[in-house]
Amino acid sequence: MAHLRQKSITFASQNAAMPRGKRPLRHGAAIRIKTMKRHLKGIGLGLVALGALTLVASQLAGWTDHNWVQLAGLGLIVAGIVGHVAALKGESRY
Repeated sequence: MAHLRQKSITFASQNAAMPRGKRPLRHGAAIRIKTMKRHLKGIGLGLVALGALTLVASQLAGWTDHNWVQLAGLGLIVAGIVGHVAALKGESRY
C-alpha cells in the first residue's frame, strides 16, 4: 500500500510542476471554465455589436424580405445581453 501512496504523491508533484497547457484534461477543464467566465462580459458585448452589425448590413443589402437574417441579428443581440448580464451578476457580491 505504501508503494501506491508513493506513486500518487509523485504524480501530484509532477502535475504541480507541469505548465498550465500540459496538465491532464481534468485540470484543463477547470482552467477553461475560469477563462470563459472572465471573458463572458466581453463576449456578450461583442455579440450585441455583431447582432447590430448584422441588422445594419441586412438593411443596407436589401435583405429585409428574409426573416432568418433579421432573427439571426436579434438572436445575437439577445444572447449578448444575457451573457453580459450573467457576467455582471457573477462579479457582484450581492
